[in-house]
Amino acid sequence: MISWQCPHCGKKMHSAWDDRENELIVCIHCAGTFVNPFYREEKDKPKSLRDEILEGEEIKKICGLWADKAEEISDKLDVVISDVDNDLLSRDQVVERLIKISEMLY
Repeated sequence: MISWQCPHCGKKMHSAWDDRENELIVCIHCAGTFVNPFYREEKDKPKSLRDEILEGEEIKKICGLWADKAEEISDKLDVVISDVDNDLLSRDQVVERLIKISEMLY
């Protein structure tokens, strides 16, 4: 349980979530805004699974040896990324698909 005390009206608010993606909090009692002490800047956040996959784009650029397969691999990665964005795959399913894609390189 997370608690905030509004600096404007002094009343407390409680939440099950720290709302760390929002820099400002709006008091539910007086509608005053104040800085969220739990806010985490983008650089502090762990990499998302989507970001990890997208960083693989650099691998394709470096490995010109597989240029003929790069487009096909890119298309398959786009499908995986789309499925991740739409929450259609579990982490294990993503790993399994990425392994299959990597096997195309051999």
